Amino acid sequence: MAISSNSVGSNYHQADIRQPRRLDTEQKIREATLTSAQQLSPAEVQAHQTFYNKAVDDVDGVRNGSVGNCIGMGPDVWDRLFPGRNDDKRVEDATAPHLFDNGQARDLRSEYQRTYREARRERARAEREAQKLGPGNHVLSNGDRVNVSEDPATGKKTVTTTKPDGTTKTVTFDSNKPNSVDVRTTSPDGTSTELHQDGTSVSRASTGVDGKTTSDAYSLDLNGNPVRETTGPGEEDYQRTTAREDGSTDTRTEIYEENGQPVYEDRRQPPGWHFPDPPVDPFHPILPQPWWRARSADDDFDRGTIKGLRPLNADLN
Repeated sequence: MAISSNSVGSNYHQADIRQPRRLDTEQKIREATLTSAQQLSPAEVQAHQTFYNKAVDDVDGVRNGSVGNCIGMGPDVWDRLFPGRNDDKRVEDATAPHLFDNGQARDLRSEYQRTYREARRERARAEREAQKLGPGNHVLSNGDRVNVSEDPATGKKTVTTTKPDGTTKTVTFDSNKPNSVDVRTTSPDGTSTELHQDGTSVSRASTGVDGKTTSDAYSLDLNGNPVRETTGPGEEDYQRTTAREDGSTDTRTEIYEENGQPVYEDRRQPPGWHFPDPPVDPFHPILPQPWWRARSADDDFDRGTIKGLRPLNADLN
């Protein structure tokens, strides 16, 4: 016996059913969308924050083995689950902004973090392309020509992308070394850049049309402090800067060479801010304000009415 189209079955009013469901979904989305006239209540904000904090805590708990029965897993298991996790954490901790950083330390940490993350992104993108495209030559919809190859001797994979304007980028990575990548980009005008990462160390080099190269190499010293070494474009152009935990920086700059040995200037730059020192005069009168703010001539009170009162920046001799 034939079953009519309006009977119960797999094709029962499929179009009529999908349309109300789609409209109902769009209505729920509109209701959940906040407008400029709508605000979350303090309780709702707190609930969202609690949820997100719980999610972050769960992720951290899985990583350190404090969730479920994961505590019995050895470090080698976690290293396989989260490749490069130790290197990433060390760099993130060292490059996080410090409260007392001077300008030099702040720039060093920021550039180190930016370069490290860029290397990680380049590796992740190359891995994804190699996995999706497979070995051989490919042409993408945006005009890019991509070649994926693998060295049978070393196991390293190379993804070479040629843009329509002639720019070529070559990314080489080793599947057995999750925190390593080599990236070289060449432009039609003859300039080029190179980006290298090996563990916590990362470097970037730029070569101009004149063939001169400037390089910035970032790494961590034995105390976990971030270090930047800048070389070029001249043979004697070298500078090493270390950002300390207290926000100060140590800089060693090559001045010249003597008898084949470089001669440096060592300089220390203090933190960007520190707790002010107390007055050196133990008998200095108590000022009607915090002692670290020196009075000026524009004060709105008469100094003559307070015997012995003088500004902190006055000549004490």
